[in-house]
Amino acid sequence: GTLWLENYVSKYPHTVLLISHDRDLLNRAVNSIVHLDQKKLTFWRGGYDQFERQLTEQRELQEKGRVKQEAQRKHMESFVERFRAKASKARQAQSRLKALEKLKPIAAVVNDTVRPFSFPEPVKTVASPIVALNGVNVGYTEGNPILKKMTLRIDADDRIALLGANGNGKSTFAK
Repeated sequence: GTLWLENYVSKYPHTVLLISHDRDLLNRAVNSIVHLDQKKLTFWRGGYDQFERQLTEQRELQEKGRVKQEAQRKHMESFVERFRAKASKARQAQSRLKALEKLKPIAAVVNDTVRPFSFPEPVKTVASPIVALNGVNVGYTEGNPILKKMTLRIDADDRIALLGANGNGKSTFAK
């Protein structure tokens, strides 16, 4: 199913919104990603691995900029504290104080928290077969079977699809 979806999505000429945890599918089938983070949508070109690299680089740059700005802020505050009272440097100190007020802080990078989870172990395994029918007639009214002499066995690990043309008894069988 995944290979079919990958092939279909990669050839589909229009936009597709695909939400998946399958990295391989996201790398091979998509050419752009819209990332929802901190209530903002950001558009990224490329597959998932490329998106992850770009996001990591962007966050590293943002963090470096924040650290650099914080050092600059501390240096300016230190200058203001040292020379505020000194007449010859008071004008410079006042100018730096205004620059400090205008300096917009760069937000710290917020890493998504990953909450660990696990699936509980099944309480009790179901013995096979779950369903066993031998030579059963099925229908809506007694004496008028739609499915005759049906034999069926369903085990716990079976995956079943009901296929058939209209009127062949799929709904009757399911009921």
